[in-house]
Amino acid sequence: YLHHYAGPAAYQIPRLDFDKERGKKFLSMTGREFGYRTNLYEAVKDYSEGYVSNRSRGITLEGRPVVGAFEPVPNEFYTNSYVSIYCESNFLRTDLIHITEKTYEPLIKGHVILPFSNPGTISRLKHMGFQMPDFVDYSFDSVADPHTRFEAVLEQFKNLMMQNLPRLYKQNRSVFEHNRACLNNIGYDQRILELYDI
Repeated sequence: YLHHYAGPAAYQIPRLDFDKERGKKFLSMTGREFGYRTNLYEAVKDYSEGYVSNRSRGITLEGRPVVGAFEPVPNEFYTNSYVSIYCESNFLRTDLIHITEKTYEPLIKGHVILPFSNPGTISRLKHMGFQMPDFVDYSFDSVADPHTRFEAVLEQFKNLMMQNLPRLYKQNRSVFEHNRACLNNIGYDQRILELYDI
């Protein structure tokens, strides 16, 4: 059990429905606000087509304080939107690629991801076995300069907000089904056991 365990229902993987049009276009969650996380929040907060939260400002989708570093986002927010835009942890580091639940949760719950993360994150995910939809330009993944990379992520976000997301989502059904299946198909990275001497 995790210190912030939310009960078994919180960890259920939702059924992907490609025929139902969703009420919102995107989901953007900010935990601890600082630096580019503030910039991202300010860039997306006024879009009425999305779910936007900011725990630092007491704005939560769940309508209550969230305790702990992570608690699964209720599935209803994933099943009623298409895109997750967020800042990964340690996004300014160039000496590592830090992929956390902020990326894995939307991938396995059927979302398009737009992470402001370390350069090489999308490449690493593809190497692991995940797939990315063909209607997103992920070239920002190779941009070293953080400001330029951040602006490129926002440009992709603005582009997606003008697209017919229900149609594109349905056309890329195999990508989202594949990514959900990765939860069961991708092997556990044994290096973590060595790192913690287990």
